[in-house]
Amino acid sequence: MPDAHPDMTASNVTASMSGLRSSAMHAASAMVAVDKIDFIIIKICDESKKIIPGKNLGSVISKEAKEKIERYISEAEKAGAKVLVDGRIGKVEGNENVFMSDQLY
Repeated sequence: MPDAHPDMTASNVTASMSGLRSSAMHAASAMVAVDKIDFIIIKICDESKKIIPGKNLGSVISKEAKEKIERYISEAEKAGAKVLVDGRIGKVEGNENVFMSDQLY
């Protein structure tokens, strides 16, 4: 909405898409904006660039899930989407091939 607080909105949206705990997924898959919000999108991108796989972002559950996520992103690009922050290149040094299902809880 036009009266949204930009910093709070960026922080909350970023937390929504990356703040996953345990096996529950709560990430928002869509965001509806009203009015001119490019400045908030820039702030969301800035917040998203602070996400570090293995530190403040958990691993994907399996290799198949990772491939499915990457396929969705690629299909969106082919359909005209512009990727502003690309997490497909993220790696956890020393654990490039470790998935959550391989770890003990």
